[in-house]
Amino acid sequence: SFDVVNNDASGKAFSIIHYNHKYNSAKKENILALIAAEKPDVVVLQEATIVHSEAAKSLMNDYPHQIHEPRTNAFGMVVISKFPFAEQRVKEFERITLDNIQIRFDIVVSDGLNVSVYAIHPPPPMLRDFYRQRNMELNITASDIKQDRSENIIMLGDWNMSPFSPHFKDLIDTTGLKHEFTKPYIFPTWPSFFSLPIFQIPIDHILHKGNLALVDKQRLPAMGSDHYPVIATFAIKD
Repeated sequence: SFDVVNNDASGKAFSIIHYNHKYNSAKKENILALIAAEKPDVVVLQEATIVHSEAAKSLMNDYPHQIHEPRTNAFGMVVISKFPFAEQRVKEFERITLDNIQIRFDIVVSDGLNVSVYAIHPPPPMLRDFYRQRNMELNITASDIKQDRSENIIMLGDWNMSPFSPHFKDLIDTTGLKHEFTKPYIFPTWPSFFSLPIFQIPIDHILHKGNLALVDKQRLPAMGSDHYPVIATFAIKD
């Protein structure tokens, strides 16, 4: 389930992109072109390798606040932000079938206005142990958010789970996060190489709660990835 909203941009607004750029075919030129076109305030890159890390470091003048956790497999992450971090943490999940992480960072949007962001990329549930690890990572993150006393929270990433899964409903019930769109439909995000939406599913998500009002949410061009990036713009309500 999801809600359609029509919010204005009253309050301090900022934009955030989640982008899973396929690790074994990533071209930093595509990433740089997307960021140059959209000019977001925060970017979370998943399936991040050294290529992504180098691309991010080249943007240090515009995005001086960065977190680098590149990997040689599909489970690295890089975060870049125009806003300073009040706090940042990389949490290692228990290994069932692979090593994986959760990144939590607090961005200082303006004086007295902070937003806590949780980024995860659980494995696809293709095998039993992958399925177990995906659900474990989602459940741990949901529990972390339930206990988090931050006023404003965003959870995002390629969760390898559609909104039609009962596990998605459990996550919303546990966390109180809002699954909202500004269009009357949920856009699919994977795989981009199938041109017909009927063959695509929404597995890349940006959810939120607190004093955040969703102003806009869009799917961006894939730019060489098998995933479409998602951009969300929020206003922090007064």
